[in-house]
Amino acid sequence: MAGTPRTEATIGLRLIAEQAPPEEHSGRRAQFGLKDKKLQYHPHLPQPDGTVRFDVEVLPRESAPSSPPRFSGPYVLGKPTEQYIGLVWYYADDSVAIRGQKIRLDTLPWKLVDQAAHDPSLVIKASVVPVTERTATIPVEWSLVPR
Repeated sequence: MAGTPRTEATIGLRLIAEQAPPEEHSGRRAQFGLKDKKLQYHPHLPQPDGTVRFDVEVLPRESAPSSPPRFSGPYVLGKPTEQYIGLVWYYADDSVAIRGQKIRLDTLPWKLVDQAAHDPSLVIKASVVPVTERTATIPVEWSLVPR
């Protein structure tokens, strides 16, 4: 049935960026963050190895039995058929974007979504290239990892 949730459990998504972009661009202070539906940015979590991490919770939804998962949540952006998580390098003083990345959610397989929904000790992780190297839609590979 269209719009019926396949699972009622939220799942965790973890995005790992190889590195944060510089904290200055064109002589202005810059930040790297995750964009939400209210178009506000949320800062990254620096990791000891130099990578940066973003953790979000999403609720999987199914629109048709054979279609890819669809999601709801404050960080799920885009049309229902083109959902993504947005990472943005932006000017700190006025939140104007310098560069951004769209991490597509339609590439997430139901197998991983179901496993993460049934085991809250797991999150689904993807690594992304630095925003200074590649912008626009970023292909990623998803895997299950411990929280």
